Amino acid sequence: MVLFILFFTSCTNFKTQSQFEKNLQELPALIPYRVRDKWGFSNKDKKIVIPAIYDWVDFFNEGLARVALNGKVGFIDTQGNMVAKSIYDWSDNFNNGLAAVSLNRKMGYIDKKGHMVIDPIFEEAFHFDENVA
Repeated sequence: MVLFILFFTSCTNFKTQSQFEKNLQELPALIPYRVRDKWGFSNKDKKIVIPAIYDWVDFFNEGLARVALNGKVGFIDTQGNMVAKSIYDWSDNFNNGLAAVSLNRKMGYIDKKGHMVIDPIFEEAFHFDENVA
């Protein structure tokens, strides 16, 4: 009976450990972290990669993350370089290389270099899927 309990406990711990390792591998390369009321990104080893200077951040998507500074939204790359300045009232994440953005209550699209590729003239904007929004 004692051997059964020891065997069961050791198998359970092994399973938990491998699940933990699996979960660790599935974590994104950069993870949002918070210091007081500001956000930044660290790696899996908790090393700060991008300092906590943003009002809020989102996970990286297509190599860029949405961030907010002074109530306006922009995008940074994985090194913390501002790719699209924080000038937008709202934005969606990138999908197929484009992100919907709101500027002065009108919607348009920017590319991954931060260039406005479809002027903000629309009331609504959605993800691009197979070149259709």
